[in-house]
Amino acid sequence: MTLPARRRPPVPPSARAATRQPANPRRRLRLFALLLALPLGLLATTGCQAILGTSMKHVEKARSQAVRQTFPAPLVICRQAALDAAQAESMLLFVNDLPNQRLMLLHVPGSIDTTEVGVFFTPAAPAQTTVEIASHSLEARDTVARLLFPALEKLFPAAAATATP
Repeated sequence: MTLPARRRPPVPPSARAATRQPANPRRRLRLFALLLALPLGLLATTGCQAILGTSMKHVEKARSQAVRQTFPAPLVICRQAALDAAQAESMLLFVNDLPNQRLMLLHVPGSIDTTEVGVFFTPAAPAQTTVEIASHSLEARDTVARLLFPALEKLFPAAAATATP
């Protein structure tokens, strides 16, 4: 003879709440990280410079007063040499815009740390590059030119005759 299956009596809702497991802290941490990562990722890709107030627009406007010099070197080599020279002088590379071939430097010696100086690279011929240095601060512009141009002239000596103010 078989006994009938026993059914458990229904559990009241108040007892169910008491037996519920606490929330998983790892799951909460993952959710928090995801919620934090999404806006930060969007900020980094869409407009960090605009939010910080440091875009290349105003340095581009000062480009009409830029100091220019042409060097007998391909653009990629000249750009890397200028970048190395700027970092050797303890200037901070703030923007490294490869598609548009331009740099923005901060921490220019003798200027306020937030003074922005733009360095623009334009191919002048197959093996020549024109380097332009522009800033709203003429003093910072001239300081960067005094530091970068001699370093580039040492690497590419035939450039001394092609400087333009």
